[in-house]
Parts: sequence; structure tokens; C-alpha cells
Amino acid sequence: MSNCVNILSNTLIPLTDINHLTLFAEMDRINDLEFSWERPLEEQCFWWYLGRDNVYTVDDTHLCIEWGKHRSGHTWRDLKQTAHTLAKYAIVKDTIYCPCEMTDEYDNHQEIFKYDIPLERLKK
Repeated sequence: MSNCVNILSNTLIPLTDINHLTLFAEMDRINDLEFSWERPLEEQCFWWYLGRDNVYTVDDTHLCIEWGKHRSGHTWRDLKQTAHTLAKYAIVKDTIYCPCEMTDEYDNHQEIFKYDIPLERLKK
């Protein structure tokens, strides 16, 4: 498997499962700042991968995430870190699984497969 993933489907999270207003406020605050490698990792994730152009509400019922359509695409590592960053805003205590379809290059060809992006906080 390569390091880069191409996510083909949007993720929808019920608004009952995530505090989207606090999430949007943090997205707006961070995306108005200049990028710096000195920023905490969560702020770097917001700046690179989460913006109001690719994270928004749909029909006042779901949060939609268009992965990789902000400032950069995703590698497996930063997809996992971004999922942990988003999980900070989860209302439910359990892991939220976000189904999606993606491709990953390996063995000189691409294959589409289904994957559940787990939104859960990093264990300390």
C-alpha cells in the first residue's frame, strides 16, 4: 500500500453526535491564522484539512466532511490524526464510525474499497 489515500465519498455525521458549532468556531479561528509548524498538531490538522469549504451542515441534520478538498489530500497518518482531532467535538462517548469508499495504490493498480474512519480520541 502507498502512503496516500483518495477518499471517494463524503462523510456524514448526525448533528446529534457532534458539537458542530464549537467545531466551526475553532475551524474559523484557526483558518484565519498563518500556518506554522510551531502550532500544536491539532491546529495543523484544522489548517491543512478542515475548512468551511469542505466541512459544513446538510439539511440541519448532518455534518458533511469532504475529505481532502481543503488545502491538501490525505495520507493514512494524517487521516487518522484528523479523525482524532474531529473526535474532540463528539458528543457521544463511543467511537463514531464514518463509512467511506477510497482507493489506495498498491501493486501498480488501484482498487476501491470500503473503510470506516473511526472518530475517537487518542488514548493518553
